[in-house]
Amino acid sequence: MEQHEIRLVEEDNTIYEIDMDCVKRKQLAAKRAMEAEEKRKLDRENSKAKET
Repeated sequence: MEQHEIRLVEEDNTIYEIDMDCVKRKQLAAKRAMEAEEKRKLDRENSKAKET
């Protein structure tokens, strides 16, 4: 069975279980999305520069 890193967080009178593996996957996906957007932006700028 797979082991998940779980963090317990208490807020007000509620305890939340945070799946840290899920958090890491979401952070990695967000980082990849930002990098892809930056690459698209650079590609657009480069294509505009070639047109002139």
